[in-house]
Amino acid sequence: MMTLEKQLGEAIYSQINQLSDRMAALQQTQRAEISHQYSLNDPKYREYGQYDLYQLAEAMIANNQPQFARYIVCQRAMLRGHKVPDFFTELQLQTEQTVLTGSLSADYHPVIDRFLQAARDALHETEKTGQSSTQNTPPADLLARYMETLLAGNREEAAGLVMQAVDNGVSIRDIYLDVFKPGLYEVGRLWQSGRITVAHEHYFSAAT
Repeated sequence: MMTLEKQLGEAIYSQINQLSDRMAALQQTQRAEISHQYSLNDPKYREYGQYDLYQLAEAMIANNQPQFARYIVCQRAMLRGHKVPDFFTELQLQTEQTVLTGSLSADYHPVIDRFLQAARDALHETEKTGQSSTQNTPPADLLARYMETLLAGNREEAAGLVMQAVDNGVSIRDIYLDVFKPGLYEVGRLWQSGRITVAHEHYFSAAT
């Protein structure tokens, strides 16, 4: 029998375009002035929303709250690298919660609350301790550093970052789930949006 978490993950997948459209509209309405300041228009919000929803659905299908929480922590680290204020991460979580609870069955609401609260707790814990809230998981900024290094063409240095994490006790499974998988999604998004060339995308994918 399919679990409630898996049902919800599948429901998000089936409506991802409509959900991301609602998120983008809500974010623009709530943060119009700030959105203009940081050049965050509807397509940009929609793009970020789809990516977040994919990650949330994957975590729900696996019934793995820490998987989504670690993704959110990595996302904030990446956004910081682009000088985007931290409140954008919380804005994204708030918008996801509003849209998901307003669009999906009330039976799913406790699951939505649980996964998003776990992400908020991870952000708070990381801020408080300055490191990942769970031992032997990839450091919060590893994904951002891995992507930055590899997109600069430094394959050996990127490999060194990964091997150092493994030497520090991070499992191969977590490297795949929290670094390689989201990294490949993100580099595909960057190429699709014209922020990197197809040569960058091919190099990153081959190296990963």
